[in-house]
Amino acid sequence: MDKRLREALNHAVTRRQALRVGVAGAAVLAAPRAARAQARPKSGGHLIAAQELDPISLDNHKTSNYSSVQGVEHIVESLTQYDDKMNVLPALAESWRTPDPVTYVFNIRKGATWHDGSEFTADDVVAWWDRISDPATAAPYKGWFVAVDKVQATDKHTVRMTLKNPFGPLLASFAALRGSAIVPRALAQERKDLGARAVGTGPFKL
Repeated sequence: MDKRLREALNHAVTRRQALRVGVAGAAVLAAPRAARAQARPKSGGHLIAAQELDPISLDNHKTSNYSSVQGVEHIVESLTQYDDKMNVLPALAESWRTPDPVTYVFNIRKGATWHDGSEFTADDVVAWWDRISDPATAAPYKGWFVAVDKVQATDKHTVRMTLKNPFGPLLASFAALRGSAIVPRALAQERKDLGARAVGTGPFKL
């Protein structure tokens, strides 16, 4: 028998051995996953993060700079969000329905608060639309919401959004967090530069 073939056979792993190794490996991988599932988020602490460029502004409505989006994307939220498979999921909107092709009715998340402790309401969503649709804001991503015609708060936790025409990417546009961050109505109505103030409902505050 060829020497190289004999050495290969001596080191070969049988199918039964391979199965045992696979099962053991799966058990090792499953353990951390189970531990993560049982973990509960804890409030408090600090996160120090580094990125290649400093944000030039923290005003999500007035900047298209990517490093700025990186700076605020964990501080602010929008009506929807992406998961790790790019599926659109609820965020500040718990759910929504489309009674007709040009109407979205969003049910706003109850119990959500701003970082200053005040309550998040449907009026804050209306203020978002008023601000990015105002020519004075010069919102670079206003075009992503060009199909939106009116945004109305029908009650404290319901927003009715009327479109000019059917627009399939609307929910994805909110999830992308490009000009879609909801900020407190009081700040939005000040019509001042919010570049140095990031106030949101996200998991981290600045």
